Amino acid sequence: MSQDKPIRILLAEDDEDDFVLTRDILEEIAEFEFELDWQKNFQDSLKTITKNDHDICFVDYRLGESDGIDLIQEAIKAGVSSPFILLTGKGNREIDQQAMDLGAADFLVKDKLTPETMERCIRYALKHSKTLKLVKEGENKFRQLFERSIDAIFISNQSHELIDVNSSFIELFDTTNLSSSKLSDYFLQKEQFEKFEFMLNNNGQVKDFEALMGLSENNSVECQLTCVKRIGSDDELIGYQGIVRDMTIHKKAEMDMLIAEKLSMTGKIARSIAHEVRNPLTNLGLALGQLEDELPKDNEDISMFLEIIDRNSKRIDQLITEMLNSSKPKELHAVERNVNDLIEETVSLVQDRLVLKGMTLKKSLEFDLSPCLIDTDKLKMALLNIMVNAIEAMKEGSGILTLKTQQKDDSVQISISDNGVGISKEDLHTLFDPFYTNKQGGMGLGLTTTQNIINSHGGSIEVTSELGEGTSFNIYLPTD
Repeated sequence: MSQDKPIRILLAEDDEDDFVLTRDILEEIAEFEFELDWQKNFQDSLKTITKNDHDICFVDYRLGESDGIDLIQEAIKAGVSSPFILLTGKGNREIDQQAMDLGAADFLVKDKLTPETMERCIRYALKHSKTLKLVKEGENKFRQLFERSIDAIFISNQSHELIDVNSSFIELFDTTNLSSSKLSDYFLQKEQFEKFEFMLNNNGQVKDFEALMGLSENNSVECQLTCVKRIGSDDELIGYQGIVRDMTIHKKAEMDMLIAEKLSMTGKIARSIAHEVRNPLTNLGLALGQLEDELPKDNEDISMFLEIIDRNSKRIDQLITEMLNSSKPKELHAVERNVNDLIEETVSLVQDRLVLKGMTLKKSLEFDLSPCLIDTDKLKMALLNIMVNAIEAMKEGSGILTLKTQQKDDSVQISISDNGVGISKEDLHTLFDPFYTNKQGGMGLGLTTTQNIINSHGGSIEVTSELGEGTSFNIYLPTD
């Protein structure tokens, strides 16, 4: 056994004769050089061992009033990584097994010590220690990856019961109680977990599976899962491990991009229509004026038709103007304002309508909100559009308009809710599209304009609705 440096050995032994015997045996070993340190009692031995300066430690079972097992236990507890070999006067299987269970690398019986057994024991202990260190380094490396990962990571058994999760998992789902917790508990839709489990069982892995997860509807997160099987040393399934990625920011970015593309397309269409329609519309207006001068004014039928043409020409021109305004990026004249004050001002504009329709107004405005940069007139118009739509969606005498504000990290949330007829899931996807409307005589540009105003403020707007139960608009305005 070739060594670049002498092997540093510590002997914890309270008998000088046994120390001399051990030293003489070590000197007969020709395969390596060594440096031997000797400590006679428990405390001095523990103090020396905890310095971690030795490659291997021989510990006598008898150390005065204490014993070698206590010393090994205390040293391991203190973080000593050197291998320990217990020396006993006579072979005692129970003591030897106890030492091995605590972490000793091996044991030797003093009256059977020979250079050959000592050399073999040292060789094995050092090799075993090196292997353990490599394993521990690997475990520490992957444990750090596990704990420091931004994504949530979980480890489960065959029944999907969670064995271990990292801090990101706990933070994502706002939970600290994992007792008897199953992965299926975090799927808000049962059929999604069944599909996930089916794919996992059939393919052995699932990549980028999208699901709505959380412990409640109020704490739901759009997630993407990647999961693989855990296989044991006998090639049998022992469980699963996977990554859960929060897709909220990604989905929001996709939605913001889609909204921007929609507004851009609407603007292009509006400009194209304005160019193609307004020129002939102008000619139509000039021709209409000429006809009014030349045709008899006392003919009621002619006057009626001329009025129809004039009214509808103006309606077309107004429609084009509204469409251009709804899609055009809003130039803001923003000042720092408290959102609660703006809501109070907007409420005053619909107060009479609420009273006339016999509806109730409920407000829950959080105190001490961070100020937002707001263009007062434009944002008031956006809020007014939503409030008017809410009032028109509710029944007279039983309508309840609910307004809430609350601080959300670096944004302020405004919630405008009603208990009206609600909006179908199909219509929710087209709610902000130009010309979408369920109101008779409406142009369908109010919510398009509202969304454009919110986006111009760097904010976002979300809508949730249930048919027959009502609708909620949630507006998020940045405070930075």
